[in-house]
Amino acid sequence: MVLGADDWLYPDAIGNYIESIIRTSPDILTAGVKRENGKVSSRPKERSWFNGQMAFVTEHAVGSVYKKFLHDKVGFFSKKYPIAADQLFIKKAVQSGANVVCCDFVAGCFGSAGVSSVDIAGVLMEFFRVQLETERKFPQVVLHILRLLKHYRKL
Repeated sequence: MVLGADDWLYPDAIGNYIESIIRTSPDILTAGVKRENGKVSSRPKERSWFNGQMAFVTEHAVGSVYKKFLHDKVGFFSKKYPIAADQLFIKKAVQSGANVVCCDFVAGCFGSAGVSSVDIAGVLMEFFRVQLETERKFPQVVLHILRLLKHYRKL
């Protein structure tokens, strides 16, 4: 599991994770995550060509745990991506056959002061680069341009 400095787990999260792991034996277990604004992301969004790793896991690292053997299978988090290393790891793991199970509990909350929340340009660029490594390239170029236009005022 990966937690940022401004992320936190709910008191029952570890127990819920352990119970779910014992019950389902997943390679990746994902649970709901609450933003500081109160919005809860509880289900993956499907379509990895469009949503990246969020096609498989909930919105933030606080919501997912991974079996250690996945690092032996697909490698560790890439230093090429200081913001999106987990995205590449998740996509490679799933593309290599990792079993993902989605649970019905909210594991914790993630803060809005971290790099992935404030460095919009960095997030967009790293997301694009991960998508180029893991998906067909032409649709990703078009989607990247559309995402840049959508977030233009935040850049």
